[in-house]
Amino acid sequence: MTFTQIRYFIEVANCLSFTEAANRLYVSQQAVSNQIRNLEKEIGVPLFSRTTKQVVLTEGGKMLYDEWKELLRRSDESVEIARQTYGRNRKKIRIGIAEVSGIIDVISRALASYSDAFPEVEFETEIRPFIKLEELLQKKEANVIVTLSSELSKYESAYETRPLFDLQLGIALSAKHPLGNKTDLSIADLREETIYMLSSTYSSEAEDLIVAHCRAEGFTPKEIKFFHNIDSMEVALHTGKGVSIGYGIFFRNADHQLKFCPINGFIHQQLVAAWRKESGNDLSSLFDFVVPQ
Repeated sequence: MTFTQIRYFIEVANCLSFTEAANRLYVSQQAVSNQIRNLEKEIGVPLFSRTTKQVVLTEGGKMLYDEWKELLRRSDESVEIARQTYGRNRKKIRIGIAEVSGIIDVISRALASYSDAFPEVEFETEIRPFIKLEELLQKKEANVIVTLSSELSKYESAYETRPLFDLQLGIALSAKHPLGNKTDLSIADLREETIYMLSSTYSSEAEDLIVAHCRAEGFTPKEIKFFHNIDSMEVALHTGKGVSIGYGIFFRNADHQLKFCPINGFIHQQLVAAWRKESGNDLSSLFDFVVPQ
């Protein structure tokens, strides 16, 4: 005897029609008839008296209807209580992730592994430009964010942080760019080039950092072209009209037409996780499964 059989019996008893019960249960009439027949056979009691015109409960059916209806009600209530308890015991963590495909890929894999190990934890994610991630923490719309270390420089004292891995600074350009054939590139080689940068609507630090690197080599960029997201900048790089100073994880380079030339001698950025100190939570273990791309 199964709960499915009891549920089918209760539904037929409620409407006294195998056809109507099948419609309510979203199954075939044959499926309902077979379940009731098997149930009657198992308990040795006929539950319905069937004629061509009507279906009525037998005396045994009436007695079991009252008992089983209450049993089914208690069962459904117990399941709902269990679901609510499970929901209360689940831990929900809101995480903001930089709007960079490579970073999203790394963190997605880490959270998937974490969820396998700790299935009671549920994640809600927000994908935002670097400059908007701080806002998520300030408004308490995220418990933790994943961003660049430089994007936290003004507020770092307010956060607990966990470095995830170093990011190598380099020059990104198309293989068909005039500088694409050089085996070694330095920032000094970009003196006459159009330099692509992320705008201030995307990053609070990109322009200042790149211009500072150029000035350290004795020049100011000849021409700067700003982009509102990394994807549009990567598309532009493919045309061979400009170059970018950034990090390898920024570029998907699906067709392998871009070159990334690491620049030695600079302090590398770090990808970091950050959360508010005042929260009192230690969210560091969330990132135990992070593997650099």
